[in-house]
Amino acid sequence: MTDLTREDFEKLLQFRAALRQFQRWSEDQAKDAGLTHVQHQLLVAVKGHAGPLAPTVGDLADYMLLRPHSTVELIDRAEAAGLVERVPD
Repeated sequence: MTDLTREDFEKLLQFRAALRQFQRWSEDQAKDAGLTHVQHQLLVAVKGHAGPLAPTVGDLADYMLLRPHSTVELIDRAEAAGLVERVPD
């Protein structure tokens, strides 16, 4: 493994700061819309899913870096809140 240079660390810091700024923006957008940040992430994952078919639970779990059973619980709560509609395949 090669040693990271100061320039490498500067680039890592810039990248990390940009990610955190986006995360804060996303959290603020969710709050302004009356959603939790996780509900907002779920909706972005659903709307951003490419392809002709709706995303599966597995797709959403992969996008959100969650386990499938945790994703099912999130979807259940979002469905109860009227945010998503589950359709059997």
